[in-house]
Amino acid sequence: MIAASPPSLSPTAALTGLLTLAETFQQRLQRVLRPLALTPSQYALLDALATLGPCHHRKLGAQVSRSSGNVTTVVDHLERDSLVQRERNRADRRLVTVHLTEAGRARYRQAQPLVTAVAAELVPEGMVSATLDLVADLTPEPEQDDDAS
Repeated sequence: MIAASPPSLSPTAALTGLLTLAETFQQRLQRVLRPLALTPSQYALLDALATLGPCHHRKLGAQVSRSSGNVTTVVDHLERDSLVQRERNRADRRLVTVHLTEAGRARYRQAQPLVTAVAAELVPEGMVSATLDLVADLTPEPEQDDDAS
């Protein structure tokens, strides 16, 4: 019998493992969120708004590590479904604040336990702290910009 070779400890193997895990999360989230007519990106923005309260597109993007263009597209869909509302600043029309609507809060409350169950399934309880530390270490700092679009 030939012994199995140990897994590679290269940075490439680590990256491949992270990408595989991310894809697994994405697929499972899509499956549990589909009956609620939400995508993982839409859930992420609802979660950010539920956590932070009303905020600008740029802050939302930084919170969920998405580009401003992606945030705009996701907010467009959430607004179409009456889950969020945009409010343009009267003094500076470039600034747009996104708010959760009551329907958005209700949909978020429906989705939250489903997403929590997926996370509990894929991240063992004893690994939560280490996983959060790893994510914090690997997540780039948001770029500072005076334009708060």
